[in-house]
Amino acid sequence: MNDSDISHDTETTSPVIVWMMVCGGSLLLLIGVGMMTVLSPLFIYGKFYEQRPVIAMVAVYLVAWIGYVLIFARSRAAGRTRSLFWIAIACALAARLLMCFSSPLLENDFYRYIWDGMVVNHKVSPYATAPHFYDVTDIELDPEQFEAAKLVHSRINYPAVKTIYPPGAQAVFALNGAIFGWWPYGLRCTFLVVDLMIMILLFRSGADRAEGRRRTIIYACCPLLLKEVVNSMHLDILCAFLLTLYVLSLMRNRIAPAYVWVFLAGWVKLTPFVLLAPLFFLQVRRRQWRQLAIALLLFGGASAGMLGLMTLGADEPFAGVKKFYDSWESNASAFSLVRSRFEHSLLACGISTDDAYAGACQNARDVLAFVYLIFLLLWWRHVRDEHAALRCSMWVLLVMLLITPVGNPWYLLWLLPFMAVLRNPMVLLLMVMTSLYYLSFHILNHDLPPETNTYLRLVEYVPFYLGLCVYLSYVWRRRMRAAKSVEETGDPAIIKTSCE
Repeated sequence: MNDSDISHDTETTSPVIVWMMVCGGSLLLLIGVGMMTVLSPLFIYGKFYEQRPVIAMVAVYLVAWIGYVLIFARSRAAGRTRSLFWIAIACALAARLLMCFSSPLLENDFYRYIWDGMVVNHKVSPYATAPHFYDVTDIELDPEQFEAAKLVHSRINYPAVKTIYPPGAQAVFALNGAIFGWWPYGLRCTFLVVDLMIMILLFRSGADRAEGRRRTIIYACCPLLLKEVVNSMHLDILCAFLLTLYVLSLMRNRIAPAYVWVFLAGWVKLTPFVLLAPLFFLQVRRRQWRQLAIALLLFGGASAGMLGLMTLGADEPFAGVKKFYDSWESNASAFSLVRSRFEHSLLACGISTDDAYAGACQNARDVLAFVYLIFLLLWWRHVRDEHAALRCSMWVLLVMLLITPVGNPWYLLWLLPFMAVLRNPMVLLLMVMTSLYYLSFHILNHDLPPETNTYLRLVEYVPFYLGLCVYLSYVWRRRMRAAKSVEETGDPAIIKTSCE
């Protein structure tokens, strides 16, 4: 599996075309983001659901994506041209400034972040009790802050469910609460600082300035980042930051720090723990048994400490995670397809609807876990060095996101550092297509038939899977041509070059 550029910028590309694509793309990005900001006041929390311009919001979001695709296609040339780089970065920063004036679009997760952080700051375990069972005065004693606290408490999503966020996320929530209190947009400031740190890391990461500029452009101009972090304030930017450090560690052939960044990212959101597999493969292939044993021992011990931290002052601290595991399904891809097949079979056997759904979900998890294990084993022989481990890491995360029951678009932020470095078009295609997810709110608000959601999932994912087939076919043909050249020339470096 290869993640090199499908279409490289060549020296014969007209500079005029490059300038038109980058400048035009930047303009479209600003137009899309600006229109989203203009539309955002119409998304009033808890009111006028049927009047929300969801379709218009998705349309202007796609305009921003069209602009980004143009920038992405010429990011290499933009990185080589200092003036183009600064034009793209100026537009990216202007887009962030515009988004700072927007109201959250179809999102309220950040209220849970604020509540959890303030609970921690009041020396109460966020895993002890669900928000619904608290009175606001149990947490906020200052009368001047009561109304702000009451507002946050009233807008928490699934208030009867305990928090699902691990201790790493809770630490950031608590820090944000200590600085900004109950102010909802404090998270926007916190996450913008993290965002700026990622840009600096990528800018300084290249072997030369042009490469660092290219990576920074790909990251900074991404509409997913603007919508899900600057507007909606999703904590996944923390994972993106830690995984950026993970990517840079592998690029510098430093395995030990890579384990540290995976550990921290996993305790912000649990899914990044799957990145242990590429590191394990690499050290086993190199027969670094002692280093591997030490790494796993330290990793396991520190994780046990984190689990112990979650149990302090809390009965059933994992109840929220269990609830999420058992019953959440949203924007699923492969999971939805496999689950529906099992569900039809169980219903045909006369099993009740609820039991059929629960049984089908468990069967789908078992089947997809087995498929995922096979997928990991197929990567075993490919992970020979840090660059291969980096490519493996991207695919390990990507496939995990495709088979899980919850395919929220903001989870793709975890892949953004990999896309900035590897420039893989499949990650970009998935980001663009899953932006259509927000149309599900239009379906919900207008009581459209349930099968409409199924059609939406098909529109989202079928083009991606078709594109993936074309991409893998292209990679396979290129490898075959490289192997044939080796037979003719006897130079094995040709295959290595074709994979980079």
